[in-house]
Parts: sequence; C-alpha cells; structure tokens
Amino acid sequence: MLEISSPIPKQTVGRTFVAALAVLGAVALAEFVGLGVAFLKGPRNTPPVAVISEPAPEKIVDPFASAAASTVPHAPEIPRELPKPKPVDLSLQPLPADVAEKASPTVAPTPPPAAPSADTRVSDLVEMARTLRARGDTATTITRLREAEAISPTNGSVLFELAMTYEKMGMADKAAEHWKKIYGLGESAGPFYTAAEAKLRAAETMAKLTTAQAAAAARPTPAAPPAPAVREPEGFQPGATLALAEVVLAKQDDPNSVQKMMLRIPIKGRPNTKIEVRDLIIHVDFYDMVEGQKIVRTNANVSSRWTTLPIDWSDDDVEVLEVEYAQPKLDVKRAAEGRRYFGFIIRVYYKTELQDMRAEPVSLLKQYPPPLKLTAEAP
Repeated sequence: MLEISSPIPKQTVGRTFVAALAVLGAVALAEFVGLGVAFLKGPRNTPPVAVISEPAPEKIVDPFASAAASTVPHAPEIPRELPKPKPVDLSLQPLPADVAEKASPTVAPTPPPAAPSADTRVSDLVEMARTLRARGDTATTITRLREAEAISPTNGSVLFELAMTYEKMGMADKAAEHWKKIYGLGESAGPFYTAAEAKLRAAETMAKLTTAQAAAAARPTPAAPPAPAVREPEGFQPGATLALAEVVLAKQDDPNSVQKMMLRIPIKGRPNTKIEVRDLIIHVDFYDMVEGQKIVRTNANVSSRWTTLPIDWSDDDVEVLEVEYAQPKLDVKRAAEGRRYFGFIIRVYYKTELQDMRAEPVSLLKQYPPPLKLTAEAP
C-alpha cells in the first residue's frame, strides 16, 4: 500500500520543559506548606487597612404610601367564633319618683278659644241670611235673622233684612211690623230709619187712598147730582203741578257699548200755572242685575239733555228730557261683574214735594221706595 505522511511533524517534549515543570511544582508545594503553618500558628498583628466605603444610594420615600401607613390602622383580626348576644329586657321599668317628676313637668292646660263677640255673630248671621234669600230660601233666611234678632233686638240692619224678606214672601203685615220697629228706634237706626219712614208714609198714603175709595163706593147715590167738581187735568195727581206723560225706552246700537238705552221723558205742566224751574228736581235712576241675582244701582255712563228749549212751560206745553244709559265694552271690571240693564225709576219733585213717578219694573219701588218729600238727608 501507498503510505501518506502527515505534512505537520509530531512535536516531542524536551528535558528542559520537564525540569521547568518540576521547579514550578516544588515552589507551589512550598507555598501551600507555608500557608498551612501560618494558619496553625494564629493571626498576626498586621497594620489596619483603610477601607473606603462607597456612599449608600439615596432611598426614595413615597409620601402617599407613608401617609397611608400612618393613618390607616391595621384591620383587627376576626375571631373564628363570635360571642352570642345577651338577651335585652324590653319591659318598661318605673322611674324613681324624683326622676319622673323632673322628666314630666306639669303642663298648664291650653285655654279654649275665645267665643266670637255678639256683633260678629250678628254680622255673620245677616250675611248668611242675605245669601239664602238671594237663593230663594226665605224660610231659612227668616230662621237665621230671628237668631240675630234674639242676640241684638234693636239692630237696625237685622230688622231691615226681616222686613225686606217678609215683603218678598208677600207678608205685608209682618213687614210693616218690622218697619215700625225700625222707625221706633229713631235716628239711632241710621239709614234704615229713612227707609222705614218712606215705607210707612207710602203705606199710609195707600191706606188713605183705599179708605177713600171704599167710602166713596159705600156712599149712597144722591137724588140730585151734586154740582160738578173741578176735574184734575188728565194724568195729574190731586194738587200736583207737574205730571209725567208716556215714557218711552228705546235700545240703541253702539259698537263701543255692551248695552245702550235712550229714555224719553215727557213732563207736563198744569195749565195756567207758572212753574219756577229752579224749584224743579228730577231724579232718574237706572239699575243693573249683577251675577244674575243681585239688583244694584248702575255704574254705567248716564247723561241727559232737554230736547225742547226754553224750559219754562209758559205755553202749557210739554217739555221733553232725554236720558242716555251706556255700559261701555272696554271696562274690564264691569264686564267681570256680568252687569246687565234691569230697569229704571223716575221721580219728579217740585218745591220738595213728589209730583209723579214711574218705575219699570214696578217691583223696584218696593226695594227702592221714593220719599214723598225731599229732605236734606234724602238722596
């Protein structure tokens, strides 16, 4: 076979290398032995060696963690078994006498509310009676007014309401009895005295007229006719200087008014009689219905004018007075009251004496009787 020799020649160890290794091993053994001897003999006094310590790294403190650690206490340990609660005695135990006296001091009883005064009670009963009468319950109205009369027998307001209620019931005798009671009170009855006086005078006049008519009917017819008596002019009351002719009320269209009326009043003078115009007084009053039940004097715009001039009745003719009634639309307060025209009263006075009158409807004369003679107190 063909042998191929290695291109790198094999190295051989020489004696010098072996000798160096032997020397190194001897030196190492000697060192090891020396260390063992020194260890066995103990430590030697060797000079101190300065040690340079490096500064410790700065510790970063978390303020929130420290605050939480200082304020939040550790949760207490929960025992495995909780103690059973003791039963509580719920029964009430009496307090000692001294403690009970201090705990519940004596409280004075609250006095009962003061009873309303007699005047207040009478006013309440009168207002209640007016409401009941407006509703048509006259029986209960009389009951309430009698209660008020028992409290205050001389109260003009109570007697006036009783008289008005009896008139509404058609009991003229009872009404006259209470008008007399008011008249007997005199001036202390205030405005009710004037009303009672007018009522009694009107009743007296009617009674005289009825008596005269009855006597004339009962008087036997004479055999010979008496001398012709002086006849009063047509439409004149006995002894009257002025008289009312036919009164006409006409509605008028006005876009600015809820209602508008024109009242035409012809006034006649007694023939061959001089009339002093300065002594003539004419009252024309209009009345409204409020809320469908209460009759009151109107608050509408009222104006008047004579259509014939001059006003002197010098030719025995008729002088005409026109009076206008207008309820305006733009008045919110009047509209809220629901006012509607109800009627009128005309009164003619000459030298303070009542000459003639008209009313529509006639029932207004019962509620607002005209005085037979004007005085300083009369409206």
